[in-house]
Amino acid sequence: MDGRQGTFWGLGLGPGDPELVTLKARRLIQEADCIVVPKSSIAGESLALEIARPFVGDKPVLQFEFPMRRNERELAPYWAAAAAEIADRVGRGERVVFLTLGDCLTYSTYCYVLQELRKTLPESVIHSVPGVTSFAAAAAATSFSLGEKDERIAVVPVPRGDLGPVRRALEEYDTVVLMKVAKQLPAVVRLLQEMGLDGQAVFASHVSQDGEFITRDLASLLDNERGYLSVILVRRRGGDGR
Repeated sequence: MDGRQGTFWGLGLGPGDPELVTLKARRLIQEADCIVVPKSSIAGESLALEIARPFVGDKPVLQFEFPMRRNERELAPYWAAAAAEIADRVGRGERVVFLTLGDCLTYSTYCYVLQELRKTLPESVIHSVPGVTSFAAAAAATSFSLGEKDERIAVVPVPRGDLGPVRRALEEYDTVVLMKVAKQLPAVVRLLQEMGLDGQAVFASHVSQDGEFITRDLASLLDNERGYLSVILVRRRGGDGR
C-alpha cells in the first residue's frame, strides 16, 4: 500500500458502553484498513464489534471464532490462524486493529494472538491500547472503592474446581476482585457466606451493556445462572463494601 509500513493495534474497548471507548481507540478504528474481532462459538455477533459499530463504518471486518474451551492445545490452531492472517495484512502495509472487551491485556484472547504475532512481526509494529476493565466499571457503577491508602488489592480468576485460591485471597487482601465466576457462582456465594463476607460484596454482570445486573443480595444468586460476563467485588472493610 504505497510502501507504507503496516501496523497492528490491540484495542481494549471497555465493558460495553460506547462512551467508555477511549478517544485513541476510536481514532485508530476510524483510521484502520481492517478490523479484526474475536467471536465465541456460543455468541452471535462479537460483543466487541457491537461496541465499535458506530466507528467502524464500511471497513472490512474479519471475525475469528475462538471456542469457549480451556485446553490451550486445542485453542492454539485458532490463535495461530488469526495471527497468520493479521501478519499477512500487516506485511502488505495495512493498519490492522484487533478489538476486545474490557482491557486488551487483562484476561483477553488478544494476549494469545499477541504471543503468536511476536513470532513473525517486529515489536516496532505491534501496539496495545488499554481499555476500562469490567471491574473498574462495576466499581464506578456502585461507588465501590477498590483501594485506599496502603490497602492491597487482588484480582483473582475463579478456578473451576477447588476454591482454595479464592479463600486464601479473601483472607489475605483488603479488596478482592473475582473474575471468570461463570458456573462457580453458587459455590463462590456459599464461600462468601461462610466467611461472613457476603454483606461486603457486590455482584455485577454485563456491566454497561444491555441486560446489566447489579446486586448486593448475594443470597439471591444461589439458584442463578448469571455468572457469565460477571465480576464480584469483595471488600473486608469500608469503602463501600459496607
